[in-house]
Amino acid sequence: MVPVAIFIFIFSDQIINLVFGKEYLPSSNTLRIVTVAVVISQLTFWISPALLAFGRPGLRTLMGLGSTVSYIVLLFLLVPKFSHIGAAFAFLGYAIVRPSISILSLRASMNEKKKLIEINVPPTIDRKA
Repeated sequence: MVPVAIFIFIFSDQIINLVFGKEYLPSSNTLRIVTVAVVISQLTFWISPALLAFGRPGLRTLMGLGSTVSYIVLLFLLVPKFSHIGAAFAFLGYAIVRPSISILSLRASMNEKKKLIEINVPPTIDRKA
């Protein structure tokens, strides 16, 4: 996925010209921004299943809710002023907020599980091993 994203990022002008025509060339920067956002989203996709694996489906739902609300707020703030480029930056913001919330949530969940394991380890077991 990353090589394809790099290709799209580098050749966005040519891709826009080939697919849509030269009148749409001003949107090539929008394609670049959306490409970066998609790469971030795809590289951090593993966090959501990890939260499920830690038995935290509610946390996953809150993460989705928080990131979606931030996306909608960014859309309302950026699109009226910056049009399609504002929408691209709103999506980039969403792509950054979602994994940020996810990583913080996952970290808290892992620390909680670690404490439970430490509490339940019998004293005869060497904890350094």
